[in-house]
This record gives sequence, structure tokens and C-alpha cells, in this order.
Amino acid sequence: MHESIELQMSLLLAVALAGHLLSGLVRQPAVVGQILAGLIVGPSVFGWITYTTFVANIALVLMSLITTLIVPIVLRNWLYRS
Repeated sequence: MHESIELQMSLLLAVALAGHLLSGLVRQPAVVGQILAGLIVGPSVFGWITYTTFVANIALVLMSLITTLIVPIVLRNWLYRS
């Protein structure tokens, strides 16, 4: 599947969201579902997305950003729980 980068990014985001939601149903961390979804649509299984350097860098930045936004909230809730 060698289509536009916009289609690949949209597909990756949609599948990552589905993985996020499905991992919540089986009580697993969201990142587990997102990583599994990336492996499934990537060149390893179905090959729907051909990872270019651009797509890989965007994914890395998004995962880092999400992690840095979520971790302080989780730690604050854990430290100040009643």
C-alpha cells in the first residue's frame, strides 16, 4: 500500500485509537493496544503502512508527548489518593 502520507497517518491514528479502546476492554494499558495496533498494520503483518522515516519520527514524537502529559497526572493521583 503506497498511498499518500496523509492516508497512512490517518489509518495509523484510527487503528491506534481502536487499539487503545480494545486494550481498555481487556484491562491492559492503552500503550499496549497502540503498539499492537501499530505492529498489525505495519509491514510486519498486513503491510498497510510502509513506515518511512517521517512516519516513524511523528509516531515517536506523539508517543513521547502523550507519555510526558499522562505520567505527571498518574503520579499526582497516586501520591494524593485518599
